[in-house]
Amino acid sequence: MEQLLQALADSGYDPSSVKDDLSYNSMTVNFALFVSRIASEIGTLLETEERVNPPDNEDDAGLLSWKMELSSFLKELQCTLTFLYEGILETRLNTSCHRLALVDFLLSELLSARMEKLDQTPTLQAG
Repeated sequence: MEQLLQALADSGYDPSSVKDDLSYNSMTVNFALFVSRIASEIGTLLETEERVNPPDNEDDAGLLSWKMELSSFLKELQCTLTFLYEGILETRLNTSCHRLALVDFLLSELLSARMEKLDQTPTLQAG
């Protein structure tokens, strides 16, 4: 987990804001907000159709709606970790192991999207 937290910091995200959410066994709104920020950057860079908006409200219904958006987003990214978007919606992402896997996947996608965007950016040539 320490490597993942360091990678988040290296990517410009504050790992202390999500460290507790990755360690405990319940899904929190704070975690959903954190994931929404990363997913938003990925969506912008890759110009995805699906977006992950922050939860509308802090109750279970808001988190369920958010999990459905996240599922669609992960499918569009062709995530191979099907346990992140299949199965019982109420219990999805309720284990720290699953949340760690989600953040790891999103971080990989983010770094890849950033590199792809850099490759598409024209460079100025001296001369």
